[in-house]
This record gives sequence, structure tokens and C-alpha cells, in this order.
Amino acid sequence: MLATVVVALTLCAASLNANAETALEVQSWCKPVANAKLDANDTISYNSTHDTGFCWGAFAAIQELSKYRWDDRTLLLRFCPPPTSSRLQYIKVVSKYVDDHPEDGHQEFAGVARLALASAFPCPAQ
Repeated sequence: MLATVVVALTLCAASLNANAETALEVQSWCKPVANAKLDANDTISYNSTHDTGFCWGAFAAIQELSKYRWDDRTLLLRFCPPPTSSRLQYIKVVSKYVDDHPEDGHQEFAGVARLALASAFPCPAQ
């Protein structure tokens, strides 16, 4: 299982530019997604661009990695989303966090996203 996590993290890292995206940059790319409306079938519609594709893909990776656990059973990303949480919910949580914490906007997206999601979905004390 740990090998799967290492491979996933390696692939994510390999897909990034040499300069990591800031939380503010990704928030701006995600704005059309975060503001999109759901239709009657809970399908989200937004204009597909490189930026919105990056947003959707980045949060797909975070959503998938949020399920993995270390050998000691702690969650890899150390936040505990409810089973019903959605990718759109993750995007909205991080976007609101960046709005509420402008001092963190210049920091790397991945770290800010993990912090935002851990704040929104804390794990119960063990």
C-alpha cells in the first residue's frame, strides 16, 4: 500500500512545474468551478479550460489521496472528510480558506489545501 502512495505522490510531483503553484493562483483557476451550478442530476457544468482542468485534476488527486492511510492507520493527508464529501466541496473549502487567510495565498497550493481541508474536516482525537 505504501508503494502505491509513493507512486501516486511521485506522479503528482512529476506533473508539476518547476515552480509550485501558489494557493492564490489555483484559487483563481478554480473560481469558475467553485461558482458553477449543479443541475438536477448533481452534474456540474463549467467552461473547460487548461486552468479549470488543472483545478479539477489537482482536487481529484487530493480527494483520492485523502483515502490512503499510513501503516499506523493514520490518514496520509491527516484530515477526515465525511464519506459524502465531494470534489466540489473540497474546492469550495480551499477557496474560502484562501479568502479568509490572504496571508497564506502566496504559499504553495498543496500545503495550503491540506491545511484548509484539515481545518474543515478535522480527525477525531484518538
